[in-house]
Amino acid sequence: MHNTNTTLNPNTAEIPREVDSVSSAEEIGYRVGGEEENISLPLFDCNHNLISHCSFNKKNGHTITPIEITKPCYIQFGGGSEVIISSCIADAIALHQTGVGTRTIAPLQPEDLIDICVHLKRGFPNHQHFILGRRDHSHHIVVAKQEINASSEYPPAIYNSWSEFIDQKGVVAVTEFLHRNDTEANAVDSFVVKDDHVRNIEEQRFIFENLIISQHIIVICAEPNAGKTTIMNWVCSKISETTDVRYLNLDCSGSELKGYQSFAQNNGFEFINFDITGTKEEDFFKVIKESKDLTGKLYVLDTMKKLVDPMKKDQMKTFMKLLRTLCIKGATFVLLAHTNKHKTKDGLPVFEGVGDVKADCDELIYLTPKDNENGTKTVTTTPDKTRGHFAPITFIITPDRSVSLTEYVDLVAENRLRVDGPVISAIRDALAAGKTIQKDIVEACNSKGIGKRGSRRALEGYSMGENRLWSKTKGDNNAWVYTMI
Repeated sequence: MHNTNTTLNPNTAEIPREVDSVSSAEEIGYRVGGEEENISLPLFDCNHNLISHCSFNKKNGHTITPIEITKPCYIQFGGGSEVIISSCIADAIALHQTGVGTRTIAPLQPEDLIDICVHLKRGFPNHQHFILGRRDHSHHIVVAKQEINASSEYPPAIYNSWSEFIDQKGVVAVTEFLHRNDTEANAVDSFVVKDDHVRNIEEQRFIFENLIISQHIIVICAEPNAGKTTIMNWVCSKISETTDVRYLNLDCSGSELKGYQSFAQNNGFEFINFDITGTKEEDFFKVIKESKDLTGKLYVLDTMKKLVDPMKKDQMKTFMKLLRTLCIKGATFVLLAHTNKHKTKDGLPVFEGVGDVKADCDELIYLTPKDNENGTKTVTTTPDKTRGHFAPITFIITPDRSVSLTEYVDLVAENRLRVDGPVISAIRDALAAGKTIQKDIVEACNSKGIGKRGSRRALEGYSMGENRLWSKTKGDNNAWVYTMI
């Protein structure tokens, strides 16, 4: 509850009346001027209804209300959709005397600033709000400007309040200060992200679980013949009822075009190839770049290197910047790419391209394939970089290119076991021979032509996780002791 002073004569106070909106409230705003010591000011509640008048004493800065005020309220001068909000009445009066703005608002109490700003934003979302505050009210102003999405300004550093500045420098100086055009705030405003910029950005939503997130750039890469095109065509067929899919197949032979076109047509998505249609890729991207809204559009680029050289930094930077701009409009991109011939020492694939691709995309996902004896192919995803919660998934591809999801198979771990087979065998032999200290095991492996670094890595790697092959504990003199499981 606010402290009030009821010494104002109720018989001389004007009878409060409700107003429908701030617009009608504008008609009863007071133009402050002259040398009157007490100024009568209209008082509005957060619903913008006139509830009373208060008396402000310019000499001592006191505000007197004829009734008890139990909720946030404010005074107002002038009208219009550009609103200056002061953090105190004294500054509002001083500012209004300068002639800045068409509407000036101030809370009856500084702590009311936040509530009043919230209600102004809700009631008049299209108005432009600007907070001019005292320095000792900065803690209220920081919260209020965030609630109302407004900018704020304080008087020059040597002054605490705007009224002090006016007393010292005069109306002309204040006006010039507020309208200076070389301020950092004005310069930075064009860079600030506002509601219009983010209106089309959705909350994180999977288009296809654990693989494609709406309005993301997803790079899916694999070695040749790993099944990435077959899998992506199947994925598109599963999401085409809820997503507008444009599949740009730029990496297939002429004999394959008919089959891919038929599959796309039968499964409700668009198949695009520039060669057979006699069109140009630059014209295609010009069309989507000029489109205002790309919500619900998924573009699969198969493969990325047919559109841009992934080994050239400048080309990739420009290309990824274009895709990011289109994502803001609502689009989603899946880029199919290749991996190097050589894997890491852990058996993991390596993206074929500059590191900027990984930095600029939202997700980088590897496909690890395995050919099975029955003619099927098992393909497992390995998410490398993600900006969402991704679990690896596994596909099965039949000889006739039918695709289905199956129980997850850790093909990376299987490949690692296969690559590490010789060192695992040597370590097991050493353990069976009673050699349990790391130093002795490494020397035993080295005698069989296995490098010390490789045997240490295997000892460490296969002593952890659900599929560990041996355990390790600390022995005498801090030596690692290994035991077969």
